[in-house]
Amino acid sequence: MKIFIDIDNTIFKTNSMNYENSLPIIDNIKKVNFLYDKGYDIIMWTARGTLSNKCFFDITYKQLKRFNVKFHELRMGKPAYDLLIDDKALNSIWDWNNNSVNSIINKKLTDDMIIIIQARCSSTRLLNKILLPFYENKTILDIIIERLSKNKYLIPICIASTNNTADDKLYNKYKDNSNIFFYRGDENNVLSRFIDCANYYNKKTIIRVCSDNPFISLKYMEYLIDIYLENNKDYISYSIDGEKCCMKSHIGIFSEIVSLNSLKTAITETKEKHFLENVTEYVYENTDKFLVELINKNFSSSIINDIRLTLDNKEDFDNLKKIYKSLNIEEDIDFYQILNYLHENKDILDTMRKLINNNIK
Repeated sequence: MKIFIDIDNTIFKTNSMNYENSLPIIDNIKKVNFLYDKGYDIIMWTARGTLSNKCFFDITYKQLKRFNVKFHELRMGKPAYDLLIDDKALNSIWDWNNNSVNSIINKKLTDDMIIIIQARCSSTRLLNKILLPFYENKTILDIIIERLSKNKYLIPICIASTNNTADDKLYNKYKDNSNIFFYRGDENNVLSRFIDCANYYNKKTIIRVCSDNPFISLKYMEYLIDIYLENNKDYISYSIDGEKCCMKSHIGIFSEIVSLNSLKTAITETKEKHFLENVTEYVYENTDKFLVELINKNFSSSIINDIRLTLDNKEDFDNLKKIYKSLNIEEDIDFYQILNYLHENKDILDTMRKLINNNIK
């Protein structure tokens, strides 16, 4: 990554055009040197001499060296302007004044990420379930996309559907949506579909979301991303009782992060049907082969095991639709608000228990 950095009043304190008497801004020079040491190409770019047609290269070069600024190249000829607005500035999460030098490094890491929503229409127990009107004429998939598109890292979203003609309607609904990508792949080998999708969009890290989870939490997803950026892991998600992966529950509010390389390893090592269908299971079940972190947020099986917020059949749909409407959810999900509601509405909780006990997944 190339980073162009201005000089005057960015890393040097300069009054008017009195360049010879510029003084170093030590804190900002440290930030530049940090980026240099991380392997970024640092190009110092200045407008010195643009208006006067004088050459300040020698003075500037010597100042950079004297003040111990690390850089690869000095360029003159930066245009004089009052304000520069471009696409990279608009999409940047860089915050120079708040000492968030790590944010530019995190931006590079998140540039390699993609949110992949696993979706298909050919569910046998409730056909076209993700395209049914769910709340205020929005489908569940509409709601998920709208919520996750607000992620603070601006990570792109892709629907990964199948080549089955049954999913043509899904493709036709979202193909012109400029806020998301759409990919079609193998219907039964979902692991392969995820790998091919990430490869197609040149992404190295996948945030996996299921399209039948209207209560998927953006807050919990962003926390996972924060942890991922601090740790070099193959897989990150949440635990139940501090041990079991939350993906084995019916809770439906969690996402998971997995590296593309670990999925490529998985597909070469197993052909078992449930691993090909469940995408990440081979990774988080083999902690001897992969770096797995399950974050303990004190989710207890005594609470989680009775709650089913994922959609599979008509009873699920009716339950979830009623909860969503009653709570009037506009932004992100408050799990404990849902929990309180369920304990005040025992009929819905009893239905969930029945569905779970019947082993409907």
